[in-house]
Amino acid sequence: MLWFLIFFLVVAGAVAVAIGKARGAGVAVQAEYERIKRTEPDSALAQYGPNEFEMAWKRAIDARKRASNIAALKVLPLMAAILFAGFAIPLLVLNDDGTLLVLGTLIAGGVALWYMKTKVLDPLPSILDFMKREAG
Repeated sequence: MLWFLIFFLVVAGAVAVAIGKARGAGVAVQAEYERIKRTEPDSALAQYGPNEFEMAWKRAIDARKRASNIAALKVLPLMAAILFAGFAIPLLVLNDDGTLLVLGTLIAGGVALWYMKTKVLDPLPSILDFMKREAG
């Protein structure tokens, strides 16, 4: 019963965080629009209306998601190799009850995700760069 309660609280917390981020995203788009209108009045993005800017923002988010998915697929074999090494090395080298096997797999998974985030996803252009490219 305690596990069910903990699970329910964790899921409810995750849903609350997701709702808060979704509400803040619309405000962030409008704030970015106002900043561009104020600081870069001659740019192509400043010529958009508020609704056009929001639609361009959504298209740029979709373009960035596509680019990040393609980049993630390109590095997926390397991540699988790192994860397999984290699984295979403790399995072959150590005679243990499985604790180090799980620990090695988790550490290798963390290293693989860190590599993907820092070397593959962070160098991608920002959402504003995608928008500027689209606006011309």
